[in-house]
Amino acid sequence: MLGPAFDTINRFFLPLRPGIVGVTPSKTRVPVSTVVPVNGSVAGAPELCPVLLQRLHGRTAWRLANKGAVRASGRFTVMAQPPNLGNNSYRVYFPTCNRYQAGYSRTFAIQGT
Repeated sequence: MLGPAFDTINRFFLPLRPGIVGVTPSKTRVPVSTVVPVNGSVAGAPELCPVLLQRLHGRTAWRLANKGAVRASGRFTVMAQPPNLGNNSYRVYFPTCNRYQAGYSRTFAIQGT
């Protein structure tokens, strides 16, 4: 049976890989409440690991907007739905999963018209 001691020793031999996330929205200007696919990839293809689409509320509060999972190819698709007129800022968060560290994508905007 493997336990915490094995995990600690294993980290020395197999260090965590960085969670490098890249995303691109399919459209950057849409009518309000239109669903927009956001495609992206995670370096190293950590299959079945979650990815979380977050939307900026106010100036500093990021809230969960949608969830997805990484496919075997390392790619994922999540859906954004801008609720307001003007720019709506989003990012994708990749939490720590298996041997991969957490990571964020760059912030991108989808303009609601």
